[in-house]
Amino acid sequence: QPAERDAQAGADSTLAATAAGGARRAAAASRLHVIVLDELDAFSRERGSLVGDPGIRDSIVNTLLAKMDGVRSVRNLLVIGTTNRIELIDRALLRAGRFEVHVAVRPPDAAGRRDVLRIHLRRMGAEGLLAADALCDDALADLAARADGFTGADLAGVVRAAASRALERAARADGARPVVQLSLIHI
Repeated sequence: QPAERDAQAGADSTLAATAAGGARRAAAASRLHVIVLDELDAFSRERGSLVGDPGIRDSIVNTLLAKMDGVRSVRNLLVIGTTNRIELIDRALLRAGRFEVHVAVRPPDAAGRRDVLRIHLRRMGAEGLLAADALCDDALADLAARADGFTGADLAGVVRAAASRALERAARADGARPVVQLSLIHI
């Protein structure tokens, strides 16, 4: 059986090498590959910073560094890491040749928040599921002003929460049509 296992392992290695070679040829022929690592801070914290960590995170950071520093340069590859806690990321990952360009995306201002709310509410308004005044500029501007510091995702959450509450009210009112009323009071 060991001979069969060794033969299978050799076949697997050959298959993997063939697949990798095909992937490299396909990559070389394409214009751009983009890899997005969302929540980069979740797995790339400063090595040695977590008390009681068995070293798994450190191994992940070391592996990521080795892969990013690879022997060959790939010209058509863009790796993007996203985080809202850049201070937690291992400094070695933020050096030149790795994640060297840092772009801070701030929460929207009042006008931006109003526009985000309008985008998330547009479909509900078209389907008649909003309170009559919910899409008027004054109501959206007021809500946007009270939502200072909210991100686009936060505002989408406010809209979802308001829709959930409308469904709850409609269910209690024996199947009445749900009407969404937006307010930060309940959030």
